[in-house]
Amino acid sequence: MKIFFMIGICLFSFYTAVHAEIMYIREVEISLRTEPGNDRKVIEMLNAGQSLEVLQSGDTWTNARLPNGKEGWILSRYLTSKKPASASSDTLKKENESLSAQIASLTEENRRLKEGGTGAASQSEGSIKTCDDLSKSYKKLKDECADCLRMKSDYETSSAQIAEEKKKTEDMRKRLADIEKSEKNIWFMTGGGVFLAGIIVGSLLKGQRKRSSLY
Repeated sequence: MKIFFMIGICLFSFYTAVHAEIMYIREVEISLRTEPGNDRKVIEMLNAGQSLEVLQSGDTWTNARLPNGKEGWILSRYLTSKKPASASSDTLKKENESLSAQIASLTEENRRLKEGGTGAASQSEGSIKTCDDLSKSYKKLKDECADCLRMKSDYETSSAQIAEEKKKTEDMRKRLADIEKSEKNIWFMTGGGVFLAGIIVGSLLKGQRKRSSLY
């Protein structure tokens, strides 16, 4: 039996939640009371456009619940199913204020970013100048290295030429020595030949003289 009772309560709660009706306060300020009647205790004063959930609707009084959970009775003639223009205006006003606050916040943030951007721009310019200086230094070093390599190549070429000329000079000296040696041999042989010829001529002349003396 208890189970059916609990199921019934759940179904009733579900039905009530599904069929809950939202109403709004008209263009007046009205009181929410503990019970139906203008002489009953006031729970809270409700402003125009205030939304509430209808729990029990009547021709004169309506039992309703506020968004904050408070429940009470309110005169039915001050309720409407359409959201009043003033409430819409208030909502738009609040949205406008919220947007204005966001715009102000974004403007301030943009200003800070610009100020930070100025510092970043200065740092960027300094970095660019440093990069340019490094590029110039690298180019200068590269040119100097190219000059060094060119000088090394010229030195190696000159060294090779000097070595070749030195070899040629040594060959010429060797040839000159050989020529001088050959000339000495020639002069020696020539001198020997002249000496031998002189001996022969002298011998012949001596023989002729002896024959002449015999006659």
